Amino acid sequence: MRYINSVEDKIQEQIIEMALAGYCTNRIVVVTGESHARVAWIARKNNVTIQRKQGERLTEEQGNYVLEIYDPNINSVASLARELEVRHDTVLNFLRKNNVKIVKNSLSRADRIQSFINGKNNRFSVSAEWVDQWEDLDKLRFLNRSTPKNAGEGRFVDIDTDWYMDFIVYFYNDYSFNWLYSQWLDSDEYRPLKPSLDHILPSSLGGGNSLDNLQFITQVENRAKGNIHPGEWEDIKRNLHLYF
Repeated sequence: MRYINSVEDKIQEQIIEMALAGYCTNRIVVVTGESHARVAWIARKNNVTIQRKQGERLTEEQGNYVLEIYDPNINSVASLARELEVRHDTVLNFLRKNNVKIVKNSLSRADRIQSFINGKNNRFSVSAEWVDQWEDLDKLRFLNRSTPKNAGEGRFVDIDTDWYMDFIVYFYNDYSFNWLYSQWLDSDEYRPLKPSLDHILPSSLGGGNSLDNLQFITQVENRAKGNIHPGEWEDIKRNLHLYF
């Protein structure tokens, strides 16, 4: 027990030090592996204010290093982000701003679009032109696979192509989804961190499929949440320190 307390004390000290140094909650979570709720609780308990998230940018030295070493045949955006200890999308955005071609797949874009349309996971009627408007086809494919497999049936009877298009527009640009998606990529697609589509108010409690009742949370959180009412679930998350 003494060892456990010692480890916990060190984690708390690290969180406090990072908060005082000006790190945002998201960054502290990535570094320490603690949950957002846990980080916030430790900060409040110690009367420490955590800075709001600021747009992360590469230093001049980091930027020059990325431009010099990035080669899609040798390394990836995710591997560079891990090496520099920054977010995946920070490196991605830097490369785009510097007009660096980012290669994610050996297939041509046209072939990838056709593969998307003909894929078994594509359950909606969309054109190649519609698919081509999305720059990140990997992210589009991920969102596509997140849609219900039995769309148009049972409790998903109201899910059609119009719903699907609105779904993609909404979540492709959603900050919360993109943050989770980026963290998952940065973790080498560690399964517990995988973004998972969740009904905020569970279907069993009357929640529908409208976009304002949908969110992405980690796979672990989604499994733990189950059919719990959102109000009750938020109370549980705020008091995680009581359960572990």
